[in-house]
Amino acid sequence: MYLPYDPLREAILLELNRAIGIRRAQGASLEALSMEYGLSKDVLQRIAEADDRTTERQAEGHGS
Repeated sequence: MYLPYDPLREAILLELNRAIGIRRAQGASLEALSMEYGLSKDVLQRIAEADDRTTERQAEGHGS
């Protein structure tokens, strides 16, 4: 489903992604994150995988 660009939605999603990333770095489990944010473990796993890929690309870019 295509949604037109919405700066508020984008800002909210970025903040949510950042908050989830911080809690993951603190060692929170997917189960705990699921309860905290009301998201399914599948959604949280996809966010985590995307965040991990971004981190890997950034690390590779800084290492060159």
